[in-house]
Amino acid sequence: MIYLVPLLVSVIGALRSSAIRVDTATLPPFVAEGSIQGSDNNTVVLLPVTIHGQAGTVILDVGAIAGLGMSSAAATFGIPLDGSPLDSLTLGTVVERDIPTIPLGLSFPIPSGMPPLVGILGTTVLSHYELLFNGPMHQVQLYQFPPSAPGHNDSHGPWLPAGLTLADCMPMPVFQNTADGWVGLPLRVNGYPITSVFDSGSPTSDMNLSAARLLGLTQHSSNVHRLPDSLVTSYPVGGGKELYTVTDLVLQLGTHQVTPVPVRIVTQIPVDEPKETPLLFLGLDAFRDRILLVSYQTRQVCLSPARKGVLGVARSVSSRANDVHK
Repeated sequence: MIYLVPLLVSVIGALRSSAIRVDTATLPPFVAEGSIQGSDNNTVVLLPVTIHGQAGTVILDVGAIAGLGMSSAAATFGIPLDGSPLDSLTLGTVVERDIPTIPLGLSFPIPSGMPPLVGILGTTVLSHYELLFNGPMHQVQLYQFPPSAPGHNDSHGPWLPAGLTLADCMPMPVFQNTADGWVGLPLRVNGYPITSVFDSGSPTSDMNLSAARLLGLTQHSSNVHRLPDSLVTSYPVGGGKELYTVTDLVLQLGTHQVTPVPVRIVTQIPVDEPKETPLLFLGLDAFRDRILLVSYQTRQVCLSPARKGVLGVARSVSSRANDVHK
């Protein structure tokens, strides 16, 4: 998460489930496609957009609540800097309207040949879509589904792309702010259930001190290592610092073990959750060799080992843009 708003609140503890139908034959066309770019601790999802006729790039961040957290270049796109909503933004074939904005003054190096950075696109917009992350292919695709009439078997209803099965899917834990688009994960760490969130805006994974204590970790544990001063970073909100990293954790999501990744221990994750609540944010690094489907429509996540050609079944993007007024 590129930390915009400390908004995560207490976990209700219930799980919401709804059926996902396996229907690869009627896979709808994706409406927008982004790329996973960078390496090491600088990996982000970059998505092309158009604003007022100008091509731009946004960072796709399901860990950010805001609609659009604006970069230092936002004014060049004619975006108001007073916090007024952006009138329209085009994602592939879809036009989003009245998008909340937050001035951040963010700067981030964009690969050569890509349009300038507009800012961070958060869940106010992203929760309108189904998101398919393909780590091995370094791609992210956004899908949109029309509502089904009651009793009507809509061919564009809930679906699973090739390479995923019903056994790979699990309901997201329900937070009080579920409507804001948090992607909750039913994660177990070394066998312990820990409140967890997927954070596509972060290349690394973080846990707070309460989670470390639950796992019995201390600065003297053999798998806990002090970060070099050059890697110690402070959160822009809340003042938390990443001081340690822990290795050799067993991360279990549903029936699958998540790719083992180092997890940084943060003095305080800047959210509204009480400090004593164990929290863990899984970043992009945990899914670099996996297929992850985030279904906002059914409030489920599906995880499977990557399989060759999983995105090859997607049809081309329609040439006609849909004007969607949210």
